[in-house]
Amino acid sequence: MLITGSIGYACTCGGERSPRVRLDQAKIVFSGTVIEVNNKAVKIEVGIAYKGNVEKEVILTRRDQETTCDISFSKGDKYLVYADEVKIDDKVVFMTDVCAGTARYANAKEDIKYLETPEEFPDLGKLESPTDKKSRPKTRRKKRKQ
Repeated sequence: MLITGSIGYACTCGGERSPRVRLDQAKIVFSGTVIEVNNKAVKIEVGIAYKGNVEKEVILTRRDQETTCDISFSKGDKYLVYADEVKIDDKVVFMTDVCAGTARYANAKEDIKYLETPEEFPDLGKLESPTDKKSRPKTRRKKRKQ
């Protein structure tokens, strides 16, 4: 009896993976619907751009060799995409994977909430200028020469 097999490795992403960190690390961030998929690239029609100079359609280049970190894009499905610029053969392209934070739109609720909720300016309370002399910074007065 001959038993053969292959070793599979799960995708492992290191470091903090909060929506804020993913947003900071990505070159472009957008939501959109896949309009074309092949073994070399994925074309996505952009719905909302959250970061970067994003065109109406974005082409994401796929790796030559698949990994468990790759996204299985499906035509017609909506995604939230965090993409980076990568230089391949003297050409700059956009790429993404699970570790970047890209996910089906329906599964990215925490990220979408973060991206679509405006940051509130912190309440500074009522600001008053200091009234007593001790709380004011000391200034040196130059003595005039006579």
